[in-house]
Amino acid sequence: MESSFYSYGILTLICTLMIVNDLRRRVFAKDEILYRIKNTKKMRMVFYTLGLSIPVVIVVAAIALSYDLPTRLLVFFMGIEMAILWTIMELGDALITQTSIGKVWFTQIKAIEYYQFTEFKKQQYLIMKKSNAKRSEMIQINLEDQIEIEKIMKKLEVSKKVVK
Repeated sequence: MESSFYSYGILTLICTLMIVNDLRRRVFAKDEILYRIKNTKKMRMVFYTLGLSIPVVIVVAAIALSYDLPTRLLVFFMGIEMAILWTIMELGDALITQTSIGKVWFTQIKAIEYYQFTEFKKQQYLIMKKSNAKRSEMIQINLEDQIEIEKIMKKLEVSKKVVK
């Protein structure tokens, strides 16, 4: 059972670091926020509610399984933290700050090679290609956000990919 304690401890630490990083960006560094991309999807509450089932199962497991008290508390706390992270992921606004862009996981602006807008399944996305990365980062946006995002990206000197 000792290995379970360390495994849950590491997961709890990672969740804590992610929540603290997000709080730092959203609450303590408000003056750095240049733009908030609001999530206006109508189905987001359904996905949010369905996604909360995973942290609920973790919390129930903390109560029901025969772990020792420290491990049980870690699992319980990790379930609560995962519910907080899921809330930020589904209901939180994406942020564009002076140094980064993102929702929970942030992309450093200095690492962005170019950005572009694309539409997929009638939904708009901001795609950022990071230099020296194989995949691009995507953020769901609203159609009306595009003009403001373009102004900010130009101000931050991030190049836009021209689609031919």
